[in-house]
Formats: sequence, structure tokens, C-alpha cells
Amino acid sequence: MYKTSFVLLIFIIFLSCSRNKNINSNETVIENDNILLENTNQIITNNIGLPKIMYVNSETGLRVRSEPSINGNINGLLLFGTRIIINEKSEMPDTINDISAYWYKIGDYRNRDAWVSGWIFGGYISEELPSNLPIVLGKWDNINSEIAFDYFIETISFFPDNEFSHTFRKETSNGISGSWNLNDNNLMIFDIIPSMDYMAANFGLSDEDDWSVVLENNRLPSQSINLTIIDKNNIILEFVDRIVELKRSDDLW
Repeated sequence: MYKTSFVLLIFIIFLSCSRNKNINSNETVIENDNILLENTNQIITNNIGLPKIMYVNSETGLRVRSEPSINGNINGLLLFGTRIIINEKSEMPDTINDISAYWYKIGDYRNRDAWVSGWIFGGYISEELPSNLPIVLGKWDNINSEIAFDYFIETISFFPDNEFSHTFRKETSNGISGSWNLNDNNLMIFDIIPSMDYMAANFGLSDEDDWSVVLENNRLPSQSINLTIIDKNNIILEFVDRIVELKRSDDLW
């Protein structure tokens, strides 16, 4: 009787210990999960507010590196006033030339005749276009474009290397590109190269047709455009045949 009771007591104690062990084990898993969750939250928190439009505010330009470090390989150089989209933020800030800031990852960006991507130091970028640069720099949307579908919006981009692109349907190849120069309120665009889609839409010509019928040296005629500045985010361009009201684009590409 006593022997049976003793064995039963030992068995109950064993079950109790096993249960406590399982509870402790589960709490460890939960704690580990919390650690993972905290780490995940840290990454997510680190990128809150991104992607975001920024501008290079260093007059000497800004290097693009292969990794978020001064030791990363140099992939290219962004010119003063370049509009960029930052997509990712480094986990820790860095200090360069007594400036403390995070590194930011950018996608492919036009760098003269090449495209660059990588990491840039955040100490030399700003949310606003530097005030000592031509206001036309950046990307603009025609506010009077047909907006039933987003891709119908007409966009014009002016780059710091005095090149421009004018797309009549956003993010399509139906447009023109060339060079620009601003003198007071007179905006000149020249060396204008049309896309094949533009030639097809406006002249009914394909890439197999003789474009010299309408082009001289494969270029469209230069245009003189009157610029009216409403404010830093709104301008009006008066072409020969139409007036275009533009707002600074909030497109994240």
C-alpha cells in the first residue's frame, strides 16, 4: 500500500517536472520569437517613410557606392540637383566629414550616358531642390493630362546635365529627349530626338520609313518656350501651339 502510494507520488512529481520543463521550453521559443519580431520591427521601422523623393545638395556631386560604407566601390556620381528615390536605409548611421547620417539605397539612375545604382550618404541630400539651382530641375506632371488612367499623364524631366525627356504618356517610349537651357524666363530645348512611338503617333512613320522627310539630321526643330513660375512646385510652359501647366511630380520612380 505504502509502496504503491510512494510510486504514485514519484510519478506525479515526474509529470509535474516534465510539464514545467515544457513550459520553460515554450517560453524560450516565445522569447526567441520576440527577438526575431523585434529584429524584424527594427528593419521595418528603419524603412518607415520610404521610398521617398530627395535631391542631391552637394555642389561637387555625390558618389554612389556598392555598399553602405565609405569603403564601398564607387559605382558612379550623381550631379548636384539630381532627383533621386531612396528605397532603403542603413541599419546604423555613419559619420563623414563631421556629418552624421544614414546611408540610403537608390535604384537605377541616369548618370550622363550610363545608369548607376547603389548606396549614397544621407548627409548630402535634402527633401527640397537647392534654391540656387534652376527651378525646372526634376520631374513634372501635366496637371491637365487625361487622368482616367494614370499612365496617360504627360511628364517632363529636366536633368542637371542639361538633358531633358518629355513623355506624352507616362513611363512609355512615346516622347522626345534632348538638351535644355534656361535664360531668365526663356527655356530653350534643342537637339531634340523623337522616339519611334512619337514618330508613329505624330507622322505615321515607322522605324523602316525615311525620317528625313520630317527631320533634319535626325532632330526635331529647336523650341523656345516661355516659363512662368507660380511657386517652387508649380510652373507653366508656354509652347508655340499650347500652354502646359506642370506640378512637381510625386511619382516614386
